[in-house]
Amino acid sequence: MTARPLELSQGLKRRLLHLRLLTGTHTPPTLDAAEVEQVERELGVRLGDAVLGLLANRDGALVAHEVRLRNLPRHTRELHEAGGDSCLIGLGRDPEGAFVIGIAPSVPPREGAICFVDLDRGTVRDLPLGAWLEELVAEEIEKLRDVESEEKARVFKVLSEEEVRSFAPAVVRADAPERRVVHPKFGPGVVLREFEGGTKLEVRFHDGSTRTLLSRFLQSRAAGAEPDARP
Repeated sequence: MTARPLELSQGLKRRLLHLRLLTGTHTPPTLDAAEVEQVERELGVRLGDAVLGLLANRDGALVAHEVRLRNLPRHTRELHEAGGDSCLIGLGRDPEGAFVIGIAPSVPPREGAICFVDLDRGTVRDLPLGAWLEELVAEEIEKLRDVESEEKARVFKVLSEEEVRSFAPAVVRADAPERRVVHPKFGPGVVLREFEGGTKLEVRFHDGSTRTLLSRFLQSRAAGAEPDARP
């Protein structure tokens, strides 16, 4: 298993970790790389690390808003049908189901904003991403204030800088044998990614170049096999 840590700001990491603490979330903050790539193909966009971080967190507050990787295509359709900006993807829905939540697929360094689109009226309310997460934190704290158990202690837990630094949401990939191919002009290479149902392949060739080519122009090769000699 190989993992790619997500590049998140300290502010975003702190808010996500706080939500995990308040909701008692212990599942690993990870996403499967193959599932991410499948959803990206369906959406036709690449998802930035901030969006992936939200999806990987899997805390109770975000899950209550249906913020799950597999839900993105459905939420995006609903967002666009409700008149939301076509440049946004649908991240989730409010628990009452009246609003779909939109966000830019590649959130800028300042972490951008999210929008709440009323599914019936088509009205839009924008809110900075950090402010929305702070609202979720406040809601979870209020829920715990009424709890008379050890869980209530989570309200008063202060996250240390070391805990925030060591919090590492990631995209993970199961290790698999390299898929080797050969091209009549560029020679042998290794497949990095598939597109459009495998009809296009991104290949890194032995000279270090990376190209996206139609798969019909590539011939599969077993690992360690030498390509046919060509003039």
